[in-house]
Amino acid sequence: MRITDKLVQTAETALRKSIGFLAIDESTVEPATNCPYQFSIEVFPPKTVAGLQNLYPRLARLGSLGPLFIDVTYASGGETWEISLEICKVAQRAFSLDAMLHVACIGMTEDKCLEILNAAKDAQIQNLLIIRGDEPVIHKRNNPKAQAEPLKVLNKALDMVQLTRKHFGDYFCIGVAGFPEGRVGCGADKVDDGIAHLTEKVTAGADFILTQVFFDPEVFLTYMRKCREAGINVPIIPGLMPITGYQQLVRVVKLAGITIPEGMAKTLDSIRNDDAKVQAYGQQVLQEIILKLKESGESNFHFFTMNLEQPLTQILLDNQLSTVGENNKRRTPTSMRSLPFSQAQADGALGSRRESETVRPIHWQYRPSTYKLRTSEWDRYPNGRWGDSSSPAYGSLSNYHLLTLHTSAGDKTVSKCGVTIRSERDVFRIMSAFIEGKFPSLVLPWHDEPIAKETEQISSSLKELNDNGFMTINSQPRINAVPSSDPIFGWGPADGVVYQKAYLEFFCSAAKLEALFQILGKYPTMSLLAENEKGERRQHKSQGRVQALTWGVFPESEIVQPTVTDQESFTAWREEAFGLWRVMWSDKLEAGTKARDVLESMISKYYLVSVVDHNYIDGDLFGIFNEIIDTAREEAPVRKPSINFFKSKKVR
Repeated sequence: MRITDKLVQTAETALRKSIGFLAIDESTVEPATNCPYQFSIEVFPPKTVAGLQNLYPRLARLGSLGPLFIDVTYASGGETWEISLEICKVAQRAFSLDAMLHVACIGMTEDKCLEILNAAKDAQIQNLLIIRGDEPVIHKRNNPKAQAEPLKVLNKALDMVQLTRKHFGDYFCIGVAGFPEGRVGCGADKVDDGIAHLTEKVTAGADFILTQVFFDPEVFLTYMRKCREAGINVPIIPGLMPITGYQQLVRVVKLAGITIPEGMAKTLDSIRNDDAKVQAYGQQVLQEIILKLKESGESNFHFFTMNLEQPLTQILLDNQLSTVGENNKRRTPTSMRSLPFSQAQADGALGSRRESETVRPIHWQYRPSTYKLRTSEWDRYPNGRWGDSSSPAYGSLSNYHLLTLHTSAGDKTVSKCGVTIRSERDVFRIMSAFIEGKFPSLVLPWHDEPIAKETEQISSSLKELNDNGFMTINSQPRINAVPSSDPIFGWGPADGVVYQKAYLEFFCSAAKLEALFQILGKYPTMSLLAENEKGERRQHKSQGRVQALTWGVFPESEIVQPTVTDQESFTAWREEAFGLWRVMWSDKLEAGTKARDVLESMISKYYLVSVVDHNYIDGDLFGIFNEIIDTAREEAPVRKPSINFFKSKKVR
């Protein structure tokens, strides 16, 4: 979505009306929420895969605070534009965030610029920040061709704005840079000259202005007044930067040519060797700047994050620019889920298509980011019933996505949990400990989100299964006519009732799968679907039909079926699940070690299995597993007896 379509009408708008200056689009846009302020963030592309692994979880968490957009930079000359575009795509498709791509045009040919713009459009990126950028270094000494034939490149942001409008019309929302203290190295009249150039860019089609960082609010307010007097009426968003260290601040000040107020400079100099004090003082300074801007009618704030999460989060909370909550993506606060999964926002990236989505397969319950990514090219999303969808096949995921697209807040991968793997039983111990919560920060390959509250109802049974070689990665208990207002199981409108079939998804050996098939005939309400890494399938009463797993009945409404399973979706998830096991666990262990050999053997021989118990009234999904475990214990009397045997807890 175009950024200017989402700017809220605030006190600043009223002020502009009163003095005759009205930003385009602002007079018709209503506030998105009760919060009168909006913020946006800038990140830069990390240089390593490990850096991306750290960035994506931060984006997911910062995204939950409800930014207006995320701005992704890249180097002048287009050197990293493909990585930046990939981050933008993930932000939009996986995290439902509107993304803005930097385009630093200096040093790029017109053809190169058009290549980038076409790629952005193909990726459904609608927002650009067009800047001149820093002049790239061209080594002419060793490049005779460059000496003889000067490159025909764009030299000004104005050229890029004109090029974009010429070839793409109004498709892109274009932002340009503003310099409240003038661009470094541009002479004594650099502020006024910069405003003159800014006027040209706005006339050429720029939609809004994003300013360089400043630490004196009066500098920004004076700059805005001069822009308005010059006839620039588009939104001007102030750029702010959390202070996280003295040396970092010194570098920014030097590179950007900005000034630090005298009192602020003295205080920082006196505490320069104490990082904690510098950060605390930086928070105070930014709070004072934001307060001053609010009092002057400003409502939109852009933060240069330096890819750091915690300082910005604290600033947003301290200044009431956002609130933290389970369902807080710029939503009206509510204590009830509208659906069992989180919907895309109507005003978010791809929201116009995803906002009507009411059905999803259960398999991605704990990894919704890749589900969104794999279905981002669908023309429409299932609404009402899965069978109504004519959506195309799931998109594929490379090892790059498997490795980097992990959004869990945990800081310990499963390969570093401290358990030495010498046999399959050690792997079972790790899985069991995860269910028990013994490793609070442990990140399993298949889990980006915390285990659902409802799973606590069956956690003891899940632990028993994992102890005995059924490695559970997804589940839900059965429920029968539970009020939609229930704090754990409830969802949907008031005065409704909701239902669930018991569901279990796990990895197990071929021998254990065979044991299940031997006695499935005694359990007529159960269906089973299993596939190994190669795609070899075994099934029981699961002939490709869509099976509703969760549904609700509400006043004056058709029955809603938001969670399903079907054969095509399971196959797509099976490919991802085995890939995650290998890339996020096995490959992280040293080659040739016993631990890695054990995992590789399991991956090559195990099946991913889904089991549904269609008796949601008084069924016992765990009964069939209890029978197998009991039989195994009777046949192995030398094993230590189990002191607790867990039965399914029936929830009515």
